[in-house]
Amino acid sequence: MKKTIILAALLMALTAMPASAQGFSAAVATEQTDQPGATSGQSDDIFFEISDPLYEWSEIDSKLAKVQLTSNGLLLESKTDNGVAFSIAELPINLEENSAFVFGAIFTGVKLNEKKMVGLIFDYEDGRNYKGIAVSKKQFEYFVVKDGVSTPVKTGLVKMKGDILALYMARHDGKVEFYLNDLEICTVKRISITSPMFGVFVQGKMKAMVPKFMMNSFVPEETEQSTTDN
Repeated sequence: MKKTIILAALLMALTAMPASAQGFSAAVATEQTDQPGATSGQSDDIFFEISDPLYEWSEIDSKLAKVQLTSNGLLLESKTDNGVAFSIAELPINLEENSAFVFGAIFTGVKLNEKKMVGLIFDYEDGRNYKGIAVSKKQFEYFVVKDGVSTPVKTGLVKMKGDILALYMARHDGKVEFYLNDLEICTVKRISITSPMFGVFVQGKMKAMVPKFMMNSFVPEETEQSTTDN
């Protein structure tokens, strides 16, 4: 995988997260709607149609890229070998320091190689400042873009089969875990995430569809503190 991800702009903690956050791709495949293991501060709604007008995913149609919301999902098409097609949206995810959250997406019709990849964007401030995770056929890369300079932070090997891919991230206990098809591929400690802008992308000359995305916030229960008069 290239050490520099070319971008113009773009769970699961099995013990800490509720059971409803497990089995992402399996749940999507079977269209489950009732998720067990709900806890305080958690919504049962985890899977969302990306075409839901409530979420304003960005779109574009140019000589370099096409991003279009359709009835079947979000079409991402990069038209050049080194190009990127991405979409971002402001999501209602709780980013407070002690909160946990999940964000991810299902990609269909993907045909990956060492130059063609898909990924997630998060903590997006502008086209020169954001973070992301990219997956090619054999590798992943967690990277940080600051002032327009992309820096790879962690890389490693992955195994990809088929043309359906579930990529998602989960933050809890001050760290972020990244998962590919329910297998953890990377854990990064102490990631600062302050922007509610999240997104998806494809890189290299390719197209893919994102029919669903995953989102949830888990707010720790407040504990009552008692005082005793002396």
